[in-house]
Amino acid sequence: MQPIVFIAVQAKAVYRALLISCSVYFLAMLLLGIDRHWSFKASVNDTGAFSQAIWSILNNGAPMVTIGTAEPYHWFGVHFHPWLYLYALLYKIYPGPEWLILTQSLAIASTALPIYKTGLRLGYTHWQSFSWTLGVLLNPFVLSAAQWDFHPVTVATPFIAWFCYCLTDCFYRFSVSIFS
Repeated sequence: MQPIVFIAVQAKAVYRALLISCSVYFLAMLLLGIDRHWSFKASVNDTGAFSQAIWSILNNGAPMVTIGTAEPYHWFGVHFHPWLYLYALLYKIYPGPEWLILTQSLAIASTALPIYKTGLRLGYTHWQSFSWTLGVLLNPFVLSAAQWDFHPVTVATPFIAWFCYCLTDCFYRFSVSIFS
């Protein structure tokens, strides 16, 4: 009876540590990204182009961008991102690229839960899954993506992580049915 209680207490402690780590990670990446933007270090090719396209949607109805040319061009001719219309709703509240930085930081930080759950599903202990999650979030490439300019692929990371979590279940069922 005692090992079950110990495992439950350990799982609760690890889950609490995961939530605290994700919150700290989110705030750190958000503050680093906003500081980078407010200190004029953000790139016009990434954050600037997306922000201009969203602002143009809000004011003109179409994502027109003038970066790199004298004449405006339709952003969907370069990158097809229809989700920019959702950001236009946020730009009505406050028109600034801080929304892009906020959602990017939130998306990467929220990737931790499916990574942790995938580790548990693969048979790792709670602490091993937590370590695996921190290893992914503190990977230099992930840190670079989180604190530098906005890239739309970073917003897809939680969806990809949940897909991998679901895929482990499908793979487990498939391997059990084949090898049993």
